[in-house]
Amino acid sequence: MDAKVTPTTHSPGEQMPARGVNERIRRLWRRAWERDFGPFSDLRAKWARELLEEAKCESCAAGRRAVPRKLQIARLQEAVCGRMPIHIAPDELIVGKRTVFGWPEIEEAIARGAAEPGYMIADYPAVLSNGLLGIIKRCERRLGQLDEANPRQADNFYTLQSIIVSCRAAIHLAKRHADECRRLAALEQDEQRKAELEELARICSKVPAYPAETLHEAIQSLWLTHLAIYLECDSVAFSLGRLDQYLYPFYLADVQAGRIDRQRALELIECLWIKLYENVRGEIGHVQTVTVGGVTPDGQDGVNEMTWIIQQATRELGAVGPSVATRFHRGMSDDLLRYVLETMRMGNYMPQIYNDEQMVPAIASYGVPLHDAREYGLIGCHEPTICGKGYFRSASWPGYFCFQDCLELALGNGCKLDTGERLGPATGCPSSWKSFDDLWQAFCLQMSHMVREKVIAANRGEVVKRQMMPRPMMSALIEGCIDKGLDFTEGGALYNFSGFQAFGLATCADSLAAIRKLCFDSGELSIQELVSILKENWNGHEALRMRVRTSFPHYGNDIDEVDELAVSMVRELQAQIDKHTNIRGGPFILGLWSFWQHVHHGKQVAASPDGRRHGEMMSHSMGPSAGCALAGPTAAIRSAAKIDTSRLANGGSLLLEFHSSILKSEQGIQAVISLIRTYFQLGGIQLQLSTVTPEMLEAAVKDPDSYRHLVVRVAGYCDFFVRQDPERQAFIIAREKFGSH
Repeated sequence: MDAKVTPTTHSPGEQMPARGVNERIRRLWRRAWERDFGPFSDLRAKWARELLEEAKCESCAAGRRAVPRKLQIARLQEAVCGRMPIHIAPDELIVGKRTVFGWPEIEEAIARGAAEPGYMIADYPAVLSNGLLGIIKRCERRLGQLDEANPRQADNFYTLQSIIVSCRAAIHLAKRHADECRRLAALEQDEQRKAELEELARICSKVPAYPAETLHEAIQSLWLTHLAIYLECDSVAFSLGRLDQYLYPFYLADVQAGRIDRQRALELIECLWIKLYENVRGEIGHVQTVTVGGVTPDGQDGVNEMTWIIQQATRELGAVGPSVATRFHRGMSDDLLRYVLETMRMGNYMPQIYNDEQMVPAIASYGVPLHDAREYGLIGCHEPTICGKGYFRSASWPGYFCFQDCLELALGNGCKLDTGERLGPATGCPSSWKSFDDLWQAFCLQMSHMVREKVIAANRGEVVKRQMMPRPMMSALIEGCIDKGLDFTEGGALYNFSGFQAFGLATCADSLAAIRKLCFDSGELSIQELVSILKENWNGHEALRMRVRTSFPHYGNDIDEVDELAVSMVRELQAQIDKHTNIRGGPFILGLWSFWQHVHHGKQVAASPDGRRHGEMMSHSMGPSAGCALAGPTAAIRSAAKIDTSRLANGGSLLLEFHSSILKSEQGIQAVISLIRTYFQLGGIQLQLSTVTPEMLEAAVKDPDSYRHLVVRVAGYCDFFVRQDPERQAFIIAREKFGSH
């Protein structure tokens, strides 16, 4: 996940969506904005503690027998769906909300070292086409082929049983909503609302148990399924995939049958946007990403009328709704990009644009068939996955990889420069290095060791996760799990990847370039003298530090001598990662993005040869270091485009900032479109844009009440600026002052 900033245009104190929304949406929006979400209690935590303890054993003909953990989790889901209060608010056309919270089983597992839960795109199209009863029938057919008494098949048997229990729980949850709609309809005095509630009762009696036939049924089915996933596991980044692709056939059929018009379809999508916002209690950093555009599985342009409806809903509702990722391909017209940029100009959108020309081949390079690779969607901030078929979860926290760590350990002969702690192998005293190649070899050896250690940690975390946090509901909705009889966490998905996400690229490349210039090319310092300066945090050497910062070559300015170091670093890391396999049997894949690690991890890294002091942030993702991109955005994209993205199947983010005035004219918008196309033609894989001003952000720090509606891109996700802690606010302001303008 990566850091980017774009504000809304709400004036201080304004609390309204765009003028185009109808009165129903305006009322729903108002309640959501004011956090009027209805009842919410920690009953789930209480039930989890009680039921998981009770469910450990059960009676049988042989006496007592243990209940597998996956069945325990499924039965807990059954209880939650059967007991949680049902709340339906006035005006709602899409019903269902989480009214309980508390996941002690997840907290316990993470405390024991489990990988974080979640991160998936469910096979929503399968639910819409076949219904959950269709999934249950598949499980029952597969169960008929297994024998619980066969030790090689017993665990597969329990997987399928747990999926069936979870699917039936979700169906029961829908029925309870249907019953509540009928009850409210019987009490309703307004005839229009009474008819709406009766129709909702009919829909919830049908879906998600059975296939959807109309757009309204499809969206309600999608929402109740999404809700069931969140009831099983509260996490960020359960995303909705290619929503425009799988909803479009329902919309088209409705239009052709005269059941719906575009305005009604927009209203239903906006109702869904409000439910998504409500689902995370207004914490919009809990990314529920929708992916639109791109190519279809057969390589055709995927932009359709539903793509435009989704973009309009995003424009009209501003911060209330999901994160929207736009897929780009060279055959697209400029119209969609122009609409996105115009929405950005209004302040209601934070663009994330992904290049199919690079992303699809990168995924396919790992053996994914082309038609499936073209079905990628975005999870959370940047992570791609194959919708409904893949578990591409990043390798948990061990997967974050800081290039500068390897250089620091090389300079310390395996020890940190600030603390002396040994974290890597002895790779030779720097005083023995005769050339830059000797430094490079030590750097690569440290990288190899660090990758191996992170692979071990990531795999251990996944072992604990599969033992303590199996996911029957998720497993029902990922292709492969039923056929294999394996849980989502056990490698049941059709595609099982684990992501490394590297950061500090520019910090390390600039540092290597500085060492080469100071210690090997000019001989101004010995390597040991430089190491001593770094241990002293540049104290007493300010003139030299400023010379390094201001007059040495830096990545992000289209200077080959430093850019080529970044290219070599990525190539070497890719080679090291390729040596390893995750515990689910799939490859580790590389991404270049940092979430918040470039800020947080900077506190743990000693001063670096690029002039950075101890504790200061690293560079983020594929971008230059703050204050070092002096040649403008064209130079920044040329530097980034030199990096080989052909195998960056875990994504790679470049972030560019512009003054808001550039989007005020058609000429300016066309210039940004040309920049996007140029970067992607050069091989760029993903781009994020921002138009916020440092002055606006500084004003928000001083007067947060007047800017509480200011939305910024934080780390690949968006959130309200005034909710960020002072450290994050300072980073965002600094980036806007010294970014790639």
